[in-house]
Amino acid sequence: MTASLRKRDRAREHLIGLIETRAIGQAIPSERQLSADLGISRPTLRSVVDELVRDGWLVREHGRGMFVGSPKIAQEIVGGP
Repeated sequence: MTASLRKRDRAREHLIGLIETRAIGQAIPSERQLSADLGISRPTLRSVVDELVRDGWLVREHGRGMFVGSPKIAQEIVGGP
């Protein structure tokens, strides 16, 4: 389990690094290419990508690929007087 977490962490860091070097809307490599580059299985990579899609870092378009999104910003709501 620990090795799996390290692979996921490494994949997440790699993907965030790719995202930070690209403009919003720019494509990132395919899952197949990324899994080969990182030496991890596609299901492991897909779970990391799913988290990044959920957080807004990536946008997945069926049949087209994955693109850089704009991450959602969490902001604390402060109550009134």
